[in-house]
Amino acid sequence: ILLITLRNMNLVLTKTPPTDIKEHILPMVCRALESDTLEIQELCLTSLPSFADSLDNQSIKHQVIPRIRKICLDGSTI
Repeated sequence: ILLITLRNMNLVLTKTPPTDIKEHILPMVCRALESDTLEIQELCLTSLPSFADSLDNQSIKHQVIPRIRKICLDGSTI
């Protein structure tokens, strides 16, 4: 389900009100970044720029950046 949602992230973002992105989309993206599946991580990293401007700096700093850092330090091929 996560893979399908990430593949259709543009549609999800157009149907989600901007106020609900932090509450519903951000937790899903954080779970995707923590996934063991490289395809899910790649789709998540690809979709992040499309809604990052809807998030506040604190959310990005404390929730997104540490997970991206972990992906980089784990030495994945992404």
